[in-house]
Amino acid sequence: MGNARIWGGLLWVALFVIDNSLSMADKQNVLELSLPSFVTRLVNPLCVDTRGKPVPTQPASAADDCSSGTRELATTPTSQRSAL
Repeated sequence: MGNARIWGGLLWVALFVIDNSLSMADKQNVLELSLPSFVTRLVNPLCVDTRGKPVPTQPASAADDCSSGTRELATTPTSQRSAL
């Protein structure tokens, strides 16, 4: 599991099942455009306030601390953990 990440004591794994039929070409284009942003957010999650809104200043890398707020994937509310 070299690509797995752990945040807030939870292991997060992303699995993509992709239908490569011609009828899904438009959806594949959307995936192609959105996947880099998705991966970036997993590797360097945004800093958010207590309401989950991004704070104005974001760190350049995941190794940098948030100037305010916490990382968006840093914790999972207890109510959501039971669903995992």
